[in-house]
Amino acid sequence: EITTRLVGSEMCIRDSEEQEKAVKPTLTESLLQYIALHSDSLTLQSMADHFGYHPVYLSRLLVKLTEKTFSELLLDSRMRKAKLFLENTPLSNEKIAELLGYKNASNFYRAYKSYYGTTPRVTKAA
Repeated sequence: EITTRLVGSEMCIRDSEEQEKAVKPTLTESLLQYIALHSDSLTLQSMADHFGYHPVYLSRLLVKLTEKTFSELLLDSRMRKAKLFLENTPLSNEKIAELLGYKNASNFYRAYKSYYGTTPRVTKAA
């Protein structure tokens, strides 16, 4: 009877731990989610401050966890959003550039073309 109770308790503890893991995002997920949510104004320094890390440590950690630099992750996030905006909204390229945090539309245009190999205008027309 005691063994059954102990085994039953251990199972409950394991179930509880697994449920907690399923709900609680990993560090990698948290970092990537933060980049996605704040990509319009994010800097390595502001992200490091948010997570309580030194910027150099965070930079190395991102490469270790994702095999991409902070700049690459930020660009990935911005370009995914750009494509969604272009394909699903009537917003102008200038407005999309502004929403994504670009200082001017030509920087956005250049980044988009370099990333996707096509222009925002072609994507919008498709």
